[in-house]
Amino acid sequence: MLTALLAARRAGDLTDHGGPIMPASTTSAIWWGAREAFQPDAIATVEALLGGLRGSALLSLTDQYMRGSPTTSSFSGSLFDAKRMVQRAAPVRLALS
Repeated sequence: MLTALLAARRAGDLTDHGGPIMPASTTSAIWWGAREAFQPDAIATVEALLGGLRGSALLSLTDQYMRGSPTTSSFSGSLFDAKRMVQRAAPVRLALS
């Protein structure tokens, strides 16, 4: 991990090559499997995280890359694809602070 940090430090500043940017986005959480296949708090936690991005300090960190436009994100909700059942849903552990 220290090697990766040192390499990142040597890499220098991010260079803007003038390509397209996307300051506004709409995000969906896509779950493969039936809603019941997931831990109940996993869905609520991911939805709270994505729903809370708009206007957050976390999202505002990306404003510096948007050439003067504020970054915005809307959460459209969760989509479930029950045709592709999850064999075993892994527990989701998110630390929100």
